[in-house]
Amino acid sequence: MRALLIGIVAGAAIAVLLFLVKGTQSVDAELHAKRLDLLQHIADLDKGLDRAVTLETSSALEESRNSRVQVLADMGDALILLTEGPISLKGLSAELDERLADFDMKIGDKFGLTFDFESQTSRGIERLIRSVDSVPFYTAKLVLLAEGDDSLLQLLRSIQYAVTTYGMVANPSEIARTAIDQRISELMERAQTRDEEFQNLAKRLKGSVSDVLIDKNELVKLLNDFLSQPAAESLQQVEGAYLNYHETQVAAAAQYRLYLAVYTAFLLLLLAALGMRLAKSFRDLDKANETLEEQVKERTRDLSTALDDLKESQAQLVQSEKMASLGQMIAGVAHEINTPLGYARSNATIIRGAIQDIRGVCEAQSQALEMINSPTATDDQIGQAMEDAMTLEGQVQAVDLTNELDNLLGHTEFGLTHISELVQSLKDFSRVDRSRSDLYNVNQGIDSTLKLASNHLKDKVQVDLNLTEGLPEIVCSPSQINQVLLNLITNAAQAIDKPDGKITIHTNSVKNGVGIRIVDNGCGMTQDVLDRIFDPFFTTKDVGKGTGLGLSISYKIIEDHHGKIHAKSSPGKGSEFVILLPLKQPKEEGAAASEETMPQPGLAIA
Repeated sequence: MRALLIGIVAGAAIAVLLFLVKGTQSVDAELHAKRLDLLQHIADLDKGLDRAVTLETSSALEESRNSRVQVLADMGDALILLTEGPISLKGLSAELDERLADFDMKIGDKFGLTFDFESQTSRGIERLIRSVDSVPFYTAKLVLLAEGDDSLLQLLRSIQYAVTTYGMVANPSEIARTAIDQRISELMERAQTRDEEFQNLAKRLKGSVSDVLIDKNELVKLLNDFLSQPAAESLQQVEGAYLNYHETQVAAAAQYRLYLAVYTAFLLLLLAALGMRLAKSFRDLDKANETLEEQVKERTRDLSTALDDLKESQAQLVQSEKMASLGQMIAGVAHEINTPLGYARSNATIIRGAIQDIRGVCEAQSQALEMINSPTATDDQIGQAMEDAMTLEGQVQAVDLTNELDNLLGHTEFGLTHISELVQSLKDFSRVDRSRSDLYNVNQGIDSTLKLASNHLKDKVQVDLNLTEGLPEIVCSPSQINQVLLNLITNAAQAIDKPDGKITIHTNSVKNGVGIRIVDNGCGMTQDVLDRIFDPFFTTKDVGKGTGLGLSISYKIIEDHHGKIHAKSSPGKGSEFVILLPLKQPKEEGAAASEETMPQPGLAIA
């Protein structure tokens, strides 16, 4: 008992020593520099996003939109590093977590405005361009009518230049708008002394200039709303909270160094005292033999307790692995649903704006018809109303617009159908059946699993299916077999790191059962790794990226279903997994006899 007490004390002393040493090393200068670089990088990307959006409001060029999309992609990657991975700031302190949550909310709002920005500005820019283009048209006609009047010609040219500049500048000043209004007013006053044709053209020019000012002001308002988002200030608060945390860590490390020096001196004195007691300890050793049997019993009890604790820990780890697989699946499904949902929402916004344009054309045409049917309307009024309706129809281009609306509605319907298919696949995948009394179609299970694993496969891996039609249904636990398929397909996708990745899945009917073969052209495995892949807790992944329980659980599930699972692989040539499952689950007493009827795992499946 004394020896145990001494061991506990020594272990505690060593633990305290290691704790103090670790405390002195709590500040990692390289990690600190990387985190500061990441914060600066995010700040630069935020400024770049502001610049890209500002440029997009004054240009309809494709490269303007591409620049914004690239900045958004880079910002998304940087934000992931901010909350995940080795240089993450999350979890360092309560204040920092609060600042990170605030920044995440504000940058999320800014991203939302960015996604809405494209749909809202694209139509506005098109209208602005049409309005700007109509100004030179009317100006040219007025110039022909104003030949000989140099001051009037100069006024018309100044109006054309000022309006064109106003439409192309990213954020025009109020002074420029006032100057345009003054020149238009002067033109209208001078038009009173000219003929009726000049006056009509001046009114149309005034209407086009008014459209330019209105459309430009709407774009400027959208830009100002976007630029007013306080993401940069929130990021500065995150950096301030992190610097406070770092200063606290530096101070703590210095304090730990002081504690370590005092504790080391104490340990030296303690070791001297223990040396003097060493001779007495040898004498006490003989007496310890008398209590050996009791110690053995106590150790046995300790081992039994440790075994129970190990079984409990194993159950917890198995549950953790299941939850990790569920998390991957949910992340993939959420991504696949958000993508069609996002462009469906964007299409709805565009359609709403287009309907407003079509409604304006209809109203103008209705007014023209009312003029025609009105007994008091003059020919000039009827002609002006019809000309206004035709001009508005030409600007809106209703036929092309309705075709575009039809395409947008088709895309929206496709996205909603895709969401419906994903939800049905998730429902099929999550069938809970521990009694193994359900009939299960292997081909349908593979289809459902591939849809849920599409986030790991798309743009990276090609999947070839060679599924035998009319495959007999088997009696099993569908949710457990789906878990095995998801583990194997996900592992195959993660093993592929080349652009021409390929996964081939075969199914076939075998004697008294069904066979599944999953083949990939990934990195493959050595024989040493292949011999241990089904061992619990064995993994080739980095720490924190895998528990080593996925294949172990899959092996246990197949074994519980009285089936077989076998793997073969070569480094650089890929891997192959073969699963054999019986058509029916045998009774316990006949399990061994039924397994003898199953083909051996090494048997190839066509």
